[in-house]
Amino acid sequence: MSYRPLLLVLALAAAALAATAGSSGGSSPAASALSFRIDHFLCYRVDPTSTQTQHKVVLRDQFGTRKGVAFPLTSLCNPVRKNATGIRHPRSHLACYVLKSSTPFTRKKVSVTNQLDRAMQLVVTAPQRLCLPTGKSLKPTTFPAIPKGLDHFLCYPVRPLKPALPHSVKLKDQFGSFAARTLAPALLCNPVSKNRRAILNRRDHLLCYTLTPNKAFKPRRVAITNQFGKQTLVASASTALCVPSLKKVIP
Repeated sequence: MSYRPLLLVLALAAAALAATAGSSGGSSPAASALSFRIDHFLCYRVDPTSTQTQHKVVLRDQFGTRKGVAFPLTSLCNPVRKNATGIRHPRSHLACYVLKSSTPFTRKKVSVTNQLDRAMQLVVTAPQRLCLPTGKSLKPTTFPAIPKGLDHFLCYPVRPLKPALPHSVKLKDQFGSFAARTLAPALLCNPVSKNRRAILNRRDHLLCYTLTPNKAFKPRRVAITNQFGKQTLVASASTALCVPSLKKVIP
C-alpha cells in the first residue's frame, strides 16, 4: 500500500474514533472537563427546632445591590459526591434562608454550563434565598466552627427557555447514598457579598435542580453554626442538587 492511501485510512479511523467518543452519552467532553473550586451540594428541607430571628442584610453580586431581611431557615445543603466526583471541602455546608427584599429587579437572561448541561439558557427572576457558609455536626449538642473559604450565595428562581432533560445521578453524602434523577433547574445561585464581606470566588456559581425523592431517607437531627448563630434542626427530605456552574449574561 502506498503512503497516500495509508494516510487516508488513518485519517478516517481517527475521525471514526472521535465520533464514537463524542456520542458515548452523558456530558459533552467540554462540560465533563469543567473544573471548580466548590463542591456539589445536596439540599434538604429542614424543620428548625430552635428560635429563629430576622437578620438585616445588604447584598451585592453581579446583578446589583439590594437590602433585605433573611428569615426563616428553609434548607440545609451538604457537600455531596455526584457519580465519580469527589468532595473538596467536607466541612463546608450551606444553610439557606428566605430573602425578603423590596429592591426592584429586572429579569435577566443567562447561559449556564456545568457537568450536566451545556449552554442552557435561563430566564432569571428576583432572588428568594440567601445561603450562608455553615458548619454542621451530626451530634445535635455539638456546634461546629464556621467553615472558611466558601462564599455566601444569593439564589434566583429560573425558568429554562427549552425543556430540561433529566439526568441520572448517584449521590453520597454524610446522610447516606441513593440514586436519583434531576428534573428542572429551579435556582441559580450567584456568589454574593453580604454586609461588605469580600467575594472569594466570583467564577463559580451553583445551578440547583429539583430531584426525584429519596424514599428511604430518615430524618436526621443536626447542629449548625454560621454568621446568623447556632441552631439545631431536623433535615427531613432531600429536595435539590446544586451543581457547580459557569454563568454568562445574555444581553
